Amino acid sequence: MGGFITGSNQNAELTFDLTPWQNVRTVTSALFAFCDTNADMRFGEAAARMTAALRKDRLVSRSELIPIEHDGNTAYVYKEAIRRAQAALAERGIFTGDITGEFDGATRSALETFQKENKIPESGLPDQRTLFMLFRPAQG
Repeated sequence: MGGFITGSNQNAELTFDLTPWQNVRTVTSALFAFCDTNADMRFGEAAARMTAALRKDRLVSRSELIPIEHDGNTAYVYKEAIRRAQAALAERGIFTGDITGEFDGATRSALETFQKENKIPESGLPDQRTLFMLFRPAQG
């Protein structure tokens, strides 16, 4: 799957990063789940469908990487991914600050509230599980 993503990042029009917040493990897990329910589909077709589905949320241009410190470790998240998270949290009425893409105290607090409401461990960090639940289409 990593090869399909790299190929798309390098060759697809208006694509800087097909997976602006997802890591390879998250995407691969989703692909395996899809393949389990579509066992008759060839892997290449399943991967092509996955990359097509990811296009709607891709970064079309470079975004600054924001360092996020936690427990003595530093992770880097695209500023645009943080901005999108702030917007999604604001739509839910959880985030009331300015949508800047900066990882500040208000953003961390809003993420903690979202995590608590969704029974996710409350770290206040934009981790894979939190962002997946935050960005998934509304269930209804």
